[in-house]
Amino acid sequence: MTEGLYGHQRRNALKSLLLLIGFVGLLSIFWYAWCVIYSAIWWTPPGLPQATSLLYRMDAVLKHAVGVAMQHWFVPVLIAACWFCIAFAFYATMIRSLTRARPVTEEQQPKLYRMVERLAITAGLPMPHIELMNTMALNAYASGLGPNDAVIAVTRGLLEELDDDELEAVLAHEMSHIKNADVQLMVVAGVFAGGLTMLGDCIRNWAPRGAQP
Repeated sequence: MTEGLYGHQRRNALKSLLLLIGFVGLLSIFWYAWCVIYSAIWWTPPGLPQATSLLYRMDAVLKHAVGVAMQHWFVPVLIAACWFCIAFAFYATMIRSLTRARPVTEEQQPKLYRMVERLAITAGLPMPHIELMNTMALNAYASGLGPNDAVIAVTRGLLEELDDDELEAVLAHEMSHIKNADVQLMVVAGVFAGGLTMLGDCIRNWAPRGAQP
């Protein structure tokens, strides 16, 4: 049982690392695609007559794009580094803005706090932060890059609709995600490696109305 748990944690850590590497790789592919567009539009192959075949011109453009991409290799690296820093600093704010969860104190939710505290002690984990989503939907989630900054969020619907045993079972399920490092994988996939998707959504939302499909 213990070996299985630690093996699951190691697999999640490996998956998180592969996602980050994949993000850098995908960003590099986008960078090369931009270099191809740049070379095709703004660069003219020197000394080539107008009668040169299209394939020859395409080959020249692709080779020139490789040179541009290699010469400015630091651009995708800097973009990835900046995004990782932003995601590391503000991932909790990003998740909170999407879920509309708000932190609650022990004084505001004493029963919920005691349940989470008891489960954390049983699991041998630090006390996670507790957040509340002001909706009657029955839902909950855990997030964080590790046990020390983990968050458990529940909806108001869970607090009002479930009895104590049912609520504690939901909280224990979320606590298991923290212990197994599932939350780390989900945050890396959704925030760190999902940066390109978020960037695409921002560009689409900021595009002029006439340019939207």
